Amino acid sequence: MQSRVNSESVWFTSAMFTYTPSAIASSMWICSAVSGSFGSAMEGLHSAPAERVASGARSWEGIAPLDPAKTAPFEFPGARPACLLIHGFTGTPWDVRPLGEALARAGHAVRAVRLPGHGTTPRAMLEATAPDWLLACDEALGELPGPRVAVAGLSLGALLALVLAARHPRRVAAVAAMAPAIRFQDREMNTLRRFRVLLPVVERLHPWIVKTGTDLLDPVARAEAPVLPAWPTVRLRDLWEMDALAWGAAARVVAPALVMTAAEDHVVDNDGARRLVRQLHRAASVRHLRIENSAHILPRDRNGALVAAELVAFLDRAFTSGGG
Repeated sequence: MQSRVNSESVWFTSAMFTYTPSAIASSMWICSAVSGSFGSAMEGLHSAPAERVASGARSWEGIAPLDPAKTAPFEFPGARPACLLIHGFTGTPWDVRPLGEALARAGHAVRAVRLPGHGTTPRAMLEATAPDWLLACDEALGELPGPRVAVAGLSLGALLALVLAARHPRRVAAVAAMAPAIRFQDREMNTLRRFRVLLPVVERLHPWIVKTGTDLLDPVARAEAPVLPAWPTVRLRDLWEMDALAWGAAARVVAPALVMTAAEDHVVDNDGARRLVRQLHRAASVRHLRIENSAHILPRDRNGALVAAELVAFLDRAFTSGGG
């Protein structure tokens, strides 16, 4: 671990003293990040722009947990092949429940996992890491009935779904990635990832990112959404880890794949999804859909019924063609 950090530090020093316009711009941003603007930049993760607020130095102790009636994992029985549903970063199973209900009506068994650290309090996310998220999904996959199943994920959940599909090609007959978190809209976040050697400094100065809303156009859904009020900056490491893991995994996926993007996504850059489609070059088939009049939380937004119908139809095709 120490040698990796040292090599990154050497690269960072070299980059910082190469006086190209891009390097100078990045250097200027880093100065602003560590001096106080980072928190407000990062609140866009799963939050609509109008709902961002400044991050604080609160410890977030004593905060009441989110409503378990909304955030709990869920299951539906069914005679048709099962589907595992995975929510996104700082999200909960509430985000994907409409998909589960549509799949259950179509006869599929469904299980929606709640990722470790999610859906309760901000401090619960302090100890939950990318390996914990992946292990929970692996275990949930193993508990699904039947020899062949499907996996569908939203945002971070899409990354986890891709890794599962690559790891278990004989088990996963279809994989759906909705608003995959391949690349984010926020330029500051992307720059910080490039100069990640400074992340420990940013973590000390801005240990928490505050959020007050989620990226939905539908005002009713936005008002009902369970929103984690803050998340630890240190979890950026895990987002990036899952992104790198999923990108490599995508090239090994052989199951049919469905990629859906939101036309008005304020969280992820849809160019990342287009790159993902090309990366899925070994998949039996790849269908890429752009859902209009929708933001990041696709299953809950204005065209959520269309998203659910497309997922059900995708599974019908995948399993009818010999997938299970």
